Amino acid sequence: MNPVRRNQKGIAGIITIVIVVVLIGLVVYFISQNTQTKKASNRPRPVTTQASVNNDKSLEPELKQITIQQITESKDTYSLNDIKVEGDHLTLNVSYGGGCKQHFFDLAWNSGFLESAILQVDLHLIHDASGDRCEAMITEDLWFDLKVFGAKESLILNIYDFGRERHRVSYNNE
Repeated sequence: MNPVRRNQKGIAGIITIVIVVVLIGLVVYFISQNTQTKKASNRPRPVTTQASVNNDKSLEPELKQITIQQITESKDTYSLNDIKVEGDHLTLNVSYGGGCKQHFFDLAWNSGFLESAILQVDLHLIHDASGDRCEAMITEDLWFDLKVFGAKESLILNIYDFGRERHRVSYNNE
């Protein structure tokens, strides 16, 4: 065999090997870059929540209406921290886990009065977290209008929380 021809075959073989090694290197590089991108996108991202504090007492809070409905169990947990009656307003301080979605609270009343020395009403605080699985601890005040009772005399409000514990508070509509 001609030495020049043998030399051309050797050079062609070396070039082929170099091309294959470069291609394998490129494939490994792109695969590693794609894997790192996937790992970075699967890492949990920190959640930033913003809370605004209202120090201006002249602004009125959102006053919710007590809903007349069939009493149902609360779908989602919460803690009832404090209850206050001021005039015709009921303030409930609640805490719950969340922070990623809007939460809804209803104070449900079946429109009935319990007969006793002082009239009583049973109220159930119902929480809907909208499927929020975030874990920030949120504490807020809920304000409800007590004029719905149309009472001309004192009432005992029996407020049942998530754990079905009864909290009693007097409402004097005078």
